[in-house]
Amino acid sequence: MKIPVFPLPVYLLPGGVTRLRIFEQRYLNMVKNAHLTDGFVIGLYRPQQSPCVGEWGSWVEICDFQLGSDNLLVIDVKCRSLVHLSQFERNLDNLLLATMAKIDHWPPISAGTHVKIFAEQLRKLFSQTDELSQLYKTTYFDQPNWVCARWLELFPISVEEKDHFAKSSSADDVVDFLSSVIIEQKNIENLS
Repeated sequence: MKIPVFPLPVYLLPGGVTRLRIFEQRYLNMVKNAHLTDGFVIGLYRPQQSPCVGEWGSWVEICDFQLGSDNLLVIDVKCRSLVHLSQFERNLDNLLLATMAKIDHWPPISAGTHVKIFAEQLRKLFSQTDELSQLYKTTYFDQPNWVCARWLELFPISVEEKDHFAKSSSADDVVDFLSSVIIEQKNIENLS
């Protein structure tokens, strides 16, 4: 069975939650029929490619919905898993469809000193940011993979760099990358 693919400039790793505003009819239909297709996939939008998404995406489930003040549908979705996408086609509504195969993300990341600092800083950010607190009804600051994934979603780095961290072999690289940014920033703040 083919699953709908929603091309968006959204980078979402397992356990990640994001809010989407839905207004195009084809995507309203996709949301309405999500129970028939077992959710949908957010494919990282790549306008220079055909189709306009890469070979992997975030398989999501709808966890909340409401009508926005502008009468547009607003949904919160949570990433269940990363998936490999192939055999793309378009349906009559011009909705992109693909065959998906679940892929493993990182193996368990150990909770070393740096990862504990990542968690402490992420907890601080969540407590200071209403939008994050509203999106994440449940948090897992004691789970290194969850903490590292949330940081990657939040950092304004290029699609190419983020692409690398979607690979299962990038667990060590993500700890090194986050250490270079978060630990260095924390050291600068301590000097001030």
